[in-house]
Amino acid sequence: MANEFKHKDPGSTLTSAEFIAACGDGHIFACQATGDIVYASSTTVLSKLAKGAANTVLHMGGSCIPAWTASPSVTDLTIGGGCITLTGAATDIDLIDNNASALSFDASGQAGILEIVTTDCSEAVKLAGILDVNSSIDFDGTTVAACASGAITLTSTSSSACGIYLRANGGTSETVKIHSDQGTSVTEGAASVSLLSDAGGVELRSTANLANAVNITNDGGTSGTITLFNDQGTSVTEGAASIALVSDAGGVELRSTADLANAINITNDGGTSGTITLFNDQGTAVNEGVASIQLLSDVGGIGIKSGLNAAGAIRLTADAGTSETIILHADQGSGAASICLTSDAGGITLTPSSAVTVSGALTVGVDDTGHDVTFFGAAAGAYMLYDQSCNLLEVRGATAAGPGHLKLTTGEATVVACDVLGKIEFQAPAECGTDAIVAGANIQAVAQATFSATVNNTDLLFMTGLSGAATEKFRFTANGELGVGGANYGTCGQVLTSGGAGAAPSWAAAGGSDISVRVTDAGTQSIANSTLTPIDFDTSYYDTNAMHTHDCACEDHKLVAKTAGKYLITTQQSFASNSSGRRYLAIRQCGSTLLAVQEFNANSASATRMQITTQACLQACEYVCTVMFQSSGGSLATVKCGEGEPLFAMMKVLG
Repeated sequence: MANEFKHKDPGSTLTSAEFIAACGDGHIFACQATGDIVYASSTTVLSKLAKGAANTVLHMGGSCIPAWTASPSVTDLTIGGGCITLTGAATDIDLIDNNASALSFDASGQAGILEIVTTDCSEAVKLAGILDVNSSIDFDGTTVAACASGAITLTSTSSSACGIYLRANGGTSETVKIHSDQGTSVTEGAASVSLLSDAGGVELRSTANLANAVNITNDGGTSGTITLFNDQGTSVTEGAASIALVSDAGGVELRSTADLANAINITNDGGTSGTITLFNDQGTAVNEGVASIQLLSDVGGIGIKSGLNAAGAIRLTADAGTSETIILHADQGSGAASICLTSDAGGITLTPSSAVTVSGALTVGVDDTGHDVTFFGAAAGAYMLYDQSCNLLEVRGATAAGPGHLKLTTGEATVVACDVLGKIEFQAPAECGTDAIVAGANIQAVAQATFSATVNNTDLLFMTGLSGAATEKFRFTANGELGVGGANYGTCGQVLTSGGAGAAPSWAAAGGSDISVRVTDAGTQSIANSTLTPIDFDTSYYDTNAMHTHDCACEDHKLVAKTAGKYLITTQQSFASNSSGRRYLAIRQCGSTLLAVQEFNANSASATRMQITTQACLQACEYVCTVMFQSSGGSLATVKCGEGEPLFAMMKVLG
């Protein structure tokens, strides 16, 4: 036999000492080499097993005979230490089990890393159950990428939450990363990193109560983008929209730190009926800074822009109820244009169903560059236009023979005499100086009585200024009277006569008619000692040209020529009897020019009677007056004697 076990040097007689040699080499196989092993091939025979090939293991065959194999099949294998290293072109570890056993690697206190390297694209690492890793798994993307269609597939057949669960539980600095090192595709369905769900949703969720708890970042370069894309979803219903950014308790923020135009861009590119809606279902706040929907920019502007060439391309709509409002609010802007509505090529139209209310100043255009402003009436063709090219305001009536109509009204609830119903003023406010900036002229309608159901008595006044506030020059009364210089309507038969250059016109008798006046005083006057005293007259016998008609009683000593010409002037006065001093009577022109004088000694027996007649050439509005003087040593009274004393008369001489 080739492999039987026998004594090394048997003699004719085998002694006990020879049978059991002290060196242990007393027995050999017939053919023996280094590495061979001995085994019991039967219950009575020992046999030799030649050494196996390199990297093979001893495996118990089906007939309970050991044999070498490069592909051992092991039911349970426990290694107390060291490692298992498989090398060669085609070495596998195959676990085939129909029971609930598993492959368990326990390297407590060590790195505990399971490294699986595949070099053949027909091979894969497949887990049909749960992979529980307490440390880390490194799938070497370089090796996998070398395969034409190689992949790493994590598949769970569990119909439950967390069917596939990627979890990092090592500490506060841990992260979970899904990383494609070289993939460049951004095509839908073939992106380098895709989170896909065929039938359900895809959720990115964090239970951490932290800022940036869920963070989606593109850090690849200046052209990198992040796209939220729903290829087939058609729903726009609240809560079921094809793409929804929802926060149950807090806010939703879209933020970019890029210093670029269009740093945040929300675009609907689906078709002509596409819309973009910002919708807050339950928010009720309207206060600044906490409004239910806010577009805020801390430093720059907010632009709402549409490229659509159609009506309604940008529309702001409030559709909640009758109390709703839309507010454009600049909280701190102090410039003249803190809110601007600008159209580069067309107009801007405000179309309310009731009215447009402007609470502050309203400016159209800028200095030296104006715009037409038109207000249309209810009738065709009627409007009010500020024409910037002509710098004028036009009020035009309706096409159907309507007049241009400008109405000035008062807000007085109860109109009484002297209330101004309406006024037009003319002024130079850009001038310098006190008088220069005062209204130089005005036209006003002034009530002359308390208004009632049957009374609206009104005068129309025309006022001009020479130096200072404008004063009345003419008026038209409700009775058709023409007042000159106030309520001076003249007398019957008088005509309005020019006073020449620099003088106001006045009422005067018509040419060839009587222009005369005679006045007296109903009582006497006391003349102080040595005091030149003008004499007042309070009663007119006749006055054909309003020469003794005055607005103030302080002017009752004057006879005023309303028509320029030559006048015959007479005065007659008497002093009470007295034996002391002298008596003096004079007629003066405009208070200072002496026209005639008469002087007598005192008469103790009777009154001192004095009379003067003279002529003078007077301009319109010049006046004459009677002046008396006495030096009796005390006050001395004048004498009243019928219609003859006191007397002051003036008559215009014809020619």
